[in-house]
Amino acid sequence: MKVYISGPITGTNDYMERFGKAQDYLEDNGWSVVNPALVNSNLPKDTSYEEYMKMSFVMLDMCEAVYFLKGWEDSPGASREHTYAQEKGKKLIFEDEKKREQMYGKLEIEEDTLVADKESFPINNIPNFCYLKLEPGCEELIQEIESALGFRLFTWQKSYIAYGNYRRIGKTTAHILRQLLYLESDPMDLSDNRRAAVYADCKMSPLLVEAYRRRVKEIYEKLTRRGIAIRTVFFSKEDRERYKDRIENT
Repeated sequence: MKVYISGPITGTNDYMERFGKAQDYLEDNGWSVVNPALVNSNLPKDTSYEEYMKMSFVMLDMCEAVYFLKGWEDSPGASREHTYAQEKGKKLIFEDEKKREQMYGKLEIEEDTLVADKESFPINNIPNFCYLKLEPGCEELIQEIESALGFRLFTWQKSYIAYGNYRRIGKTTAHILRQLLYLESDPMDLSDNRRAAVYADCKMSPLLVEAYRRRVKEIYEKLTRRGIAIRTVFFSKEDRERYKDRIENT
C-alpha cells in the first residue's frame, strides 16, 4: 500500500532530513512511500508554488494513505493536502498522535446507538435537532441511504459524510459511507485484514479490523440492493481478480 508524506517544506531547511526519516519509518512498517521532498527537489528551479501543489495532488492521488509530519497544520501547503485527502477519503496518519487526538478524539470502533428495532431503543424520544437536514441535494441522497440502512443518521454523521468533519458516536458508519460514496476513487481492497487496515479509521487490532470489514460489507450490500451508486469494493482475492480481468477485457 502506498502512503504520501505531507509536512512543512517551504521556509524550512531540514525538510529533506525530516521527510527522509519518515520514509525510513514507514518503509520499515511495510508501506510503499511517495516522498514529495525527493520529487520536488528534482523539479526545475522556476517551478511555481501552484505547480508544486498540482504535482503534490497527483502524487497524493496515487496513495491510499497520507502521513502528516509534526507541524503540518502550520504549513499552508500541507493544510491544503489535508483537506484534499479528507475529500478523497484517504486514510489519515499522524506523526503527532496528541495533535490527532485534539482534532479527532480517540478513534475506536463503536456500535451505532440508533437502530431500526424500535422496541429495543426509544427512537421516538430522540429530539428532532439530532436529525437536522443538509442542503437539498445532499439530503435527498442521505434519505435514500437511511432508507437502505433501516435507520436515520444523526446530523453530525451526515455532516461528516458530506464535508469530512464533526465526528462523534457512530463514526464508523459515517466513515464507511463517506468512503463508499467516493465513486471516482480507486476500488477499496478489503480482501484481507492487512489491506483493510489501510481504510479503517484508526490503528486497529486484527479483531477490530475484521469487525470493520464485516461492517463495510453489510453497508455495501444494503446500499447495492437499494440501487445507490457506490465505490467498487474487493471483499476477497477473487473479487480483485475478477475486476482485473474485466478491466483488461474492456
